[in-house]
Amino acid sequence: MWECVCDCGNRKTAYGYKMERGDTQSCGCVLAETRAARKGKRSGHYYKDVYKIWKAMIARCTNSKRKNYPNYGGRGIKVCDAWLNSFEQFANDMGPRPTPAHSIDREKVDGNYEPANCRWATPTEQQNNRRCTQWIEFNGERLTLTQWARKLGLTTTALRLRFEYGWTKERAMTQIGNRAKKKPLG
Repeated sequence: MWECVCDCGNRKTAYGYKMERGDTQSCGCVLAETRAARKGKRSGHYYKDVYKIWKAMIARCTNSKRKNYPNYGGRGIKVCDAWLNSFEQFANDMGPRPTPAHSIDREKVDGNYEPANCRWATPTEQQNNRRCTQWIEFNGERLTLTQWARKLGLTTTALRLRFEYGWTKERAMTQIGNRAKKKPLG
């Protein structure tokens, strides 16, 4: 038997053979923290879904066997050390998830998962913040193609086709109606 001092400051008596095997690594605080995170509970707050988001974030950036790895870790996207090593730090930095519909979003899509680059975002905000999102600036306003279509009363397909058919920005944004014709009108 050995009397040990845990990293957290607590004292614990442990069997030497269990320490050699790695069965005893702390006073029990690490296990309690891990169980609380798995259950999704911390000081009366429920973090189950946030814990799943944290685990999925780490997996897509570090596990080359995951199908979405090429779009994250395969592109060089990393999780900062503080978050990689601590769910608690991640949960504290991100704060509470506003609604179940919110998910983690990197403001700079080519940036890493770190406090300065991450936020909770709605599905619409997520869609507007993709590498393939088309942005259009018109009359001093910058919106996505989908946002412009909605604002102009068009379908996204109609507006996209206008540009694919070579319409000028002015014509594409001011022509009334959903039909895009290859040949100029009149």
